[in-house]
Amino acid sequence: MNPSFIRTVKERNDIIDVARNLGLKVPSNGVMQCLAPEKHGRGDKHPSMRFDKKRQRVKCWGCDEINLDVIGLVQRLKRIPFTEAVKWLAARAKLEAPATRSAARGSPPSSKKVPVHVITGALNLFAQAACKRIGRGGHQYLVDRGINPRVIASHYIGYVDDYKSVQVMLPSPANEPVVLQEAGLSSFYNFGKHQIPFVTFPYLSVEEGGAKRVRAIKARATVPVPDGVSKYLCTSGTIPFLYNAEVLDSADRVFICEGEIDTLTLETHGYQAVGVPGWGGFKAGWAELFTGKEVFLVLDADAAGARGARSIAKLLDGIASSVRKVSLPRDVDVNELFKNGGAS
Repeated sequence: MNPSFIRTVKERNDIIDVARNLGLKVPSNGVMQCLAPEKHGRGDKHPSMRFDKKRQRVKCWGCDEINLDVIGLVQRLKRIPFTEAVKWLAARAKLEAPATRSAARGSPPSSKKVPVHVITGALNLFAQAACKRIGRGGHQYLVDRGINPRVIASHYIGYVDDYKSVQVMLPSPANEPVVLQEAGLSSFYNFGKHQIPFVTFPYLSVEEGGAKRVRAIKARATVPVPDGVSKYLCTSGTIPFLYNAEVLDSADRVFICEGEIDTLTLETHGYQAVGVPGWGGFKAGWAELFTGKEVFLVLDADAAGARGARSIAKLLDGIASSVRKVSLPRDVDVNELFKNGGAS
């Protein structure tokens, strides 16, 4: 993407205005609760971050998780890739992306229409390649977080320690630039550029006959990331369905939590759970999937999680047989709760 255009996007979007636009209640002094309280020690009762209006950044001095420009902030709050965040900010500022050189010459756009089966094929091939590499570091990363090896294997979770090496191993046409872009796999380029290893969480749909197909892949860095790089990347700006959604076909009692790690943690301990891809990612159309079910909401114990729980509870009202919110200790998520022995 054009560097000059990105600079303009940043200049036209005040970071505090954007934060408030996305639901953060930023006070006049610019100091508020850190977006990553879980990264603070137990002794830090009120972890805070500060918006620097002059530098157009937000930074927490107590952890290395929050040090973001306006694009990074949008990536984190909306859980979307870098390119999608730039497009969202450009639309907000009523900016039109500059034409590419090929478009200026009047030639056809480079991103030709790619058949759906080619896109899904590329996603499945990438997920398979990543799954074969899980033993290179991804398996230990998840085991260290308390996830059962059987659960890891059943979800086809993968690991990529070198994005480019996986990309070039894909058979044609899955490795062609236009296919990688249309499938969203080029979103992981930022990890590859910075040599950041990551685990992959395929979002699977169950086809007729029981076959599973990858419809989207979410990735999480397994090491600290540099400024401006989100620790989460995804092939799709909008995740098509809940993580582990297939359990809804048989479960009468289900837990709704935030993200993949918490879902896998609950499954490890014998609970049937689905994961929302971010507190604001629950779609109204998903509510009917919980018809007549006993639902427990266990989203993160922070302001965003509380907003998400209220929103989901409202959508499920009158549809689920019951909806209960499970209160977690402050600054503790589901995974930490079980790791620290706070649940059985």
